[in-house]
Amino acid sequence: MPPTDFDKQLKFSKIQKFLGVVYPTAILLVTGYIVWVYVALVCVNSNIKVKNGYRAMGAGITFVILFFISVGLSYLSYFRVLFSNPSYCGDITLDYYDDTTTIFVCGPNGAPRICGTCKCWLPDRSHHSRVSMKCIKKFDHYCAFVGKDICFSNHKFFYQFLFYGTIASLFVLISTAIMYARKGEYRSLPGTWIFVLISSGFGVLFMGALLLRQTVFLLLNMNSHEGRKWKSKVYHFSVFFPEQMTSRVHVQSDPGDLPWDLGYSKNWRSVMGDHWYDWFLPFRRSPGNGIHYEYNPSFLHKMRLKATSTP
Repeated sequence: MPPTDFDKQLKFSKIQKFLGVVYPTAILLVTGYIVWVYVALVCVNSNIKVKNGYRAMGAGITFVILFFISVGLSYLSYFRVLFSNPSYCGDITLDYYDDTTTIFVCGPNGAPRICGTCKCWLPDRSHHSRVSMKCIKKFDHYCAFVGKDICFSNHKFFYQFLFYGTIASLFVLISTAIMYARKGEYRSLPGTWIFVLISSGFGVLFMGALLLRQTVFLLLNMNSHEGRKWKSKVYHFSVFFPEQMTSRVHVQSDPGDLPWDLGYSKNWRSVMGDHWYDWFLPFRRSPGNGIHYEYNPSFLHKMRLKATSTP
């Protein structure tokens, strides 16, 4: 008997969950080794300790302090994602879709969205995760490098991890190159230094690319799931404006509409928090409840016109 779609999904989920254990373990081991090489060999042995009458203690100590600040914040953000609890949709009930809700994302038939697998009600911006096999509030993507669904409850910490990880990698890459150039005592680079340079260079390129992508989506108030072919994406909405309507009406957005785009500042604060210190410290998660989201006023006006002009 050929495997069913559910069997295939279950197999895919098990593989991704296995990788979600392997990758974080490998990342912690490799980065731990890089920390030891950079601090003990690059900074201390080659710059702080006296060797052949040469010592650059000021530079070495400064680099160590700056390194531990950037790496410490990167690790803290990473662990906040690693040990976070994804925000599941299982507690959403039908009373979310009452007449007091002006607008919500619905199915193509105008009815509230129901997950075919979980059989639960889906609020705006929520989707089913093929890995956890559950519906997630403001689902972004599943990241095997942290073994978690990136969603409403940990998206801020994930962004901070990418930011601090990119900064730490760039700092290690540049400072190691500077210290090697200033020393000039090696005819060829030691293997440990080469490993640090290659690893940090890879970190800059990989995490920097992810950071850039996430920044663009964040400033447009989209997540990765919504950002797929967003210029041609069409949403279905159930709308009800009681002062002009007697019942709910099903309308569609135009391709490329951004329903939740509130401007760069509000978009940023909706994920990173209202206070500037929350933007840098991975302690408090994003504001809100993961269910209700503010709509763009111009978009709401467009939906009102479409709904009232519907025969």
